[in-house]
Amino acid sequence: MVSKAKRDSLTILVDILNTLNTPRALRKMSIVYKANLNFERIEKYLSLLLRTGLIERTMSPNESETYRITRKGQVFISRYAELMAFLKLSEAENSSDREQCSQVQWMLKKK
Repeated sequence: MVSKAKRDSLTILVDILNTLNTPRALRKMSIVYKANLNFERIEKYLSLLLRTGLIERTMSPNESETYRITRKGQVFISRYAELMAFLKLSEAENSSDREQCSQVQWMLKKK
């Protein structure tokens, strides 16, 4: 799920949200492993996600802190996925346009 390439902050936030997009709340250690982060970095991102209301902190029955995605967080990752799909489509269209322009230029040079 998570690539080994260097990720920007937005990609890390989305990876955390995708990790939390499950029916049950997860402990911090599970998030660290599944989102491929360390404990130092996870604090910064969890804090930001909590402040923006994209996740919530809960207490499990055994009194340990757990985290779960909010509805707002689910909407965020859905819209993020739509935007990424749109950008890929636009990139493909631009690539096709560039290819067609190159073909026209080549044909004009032949004349």
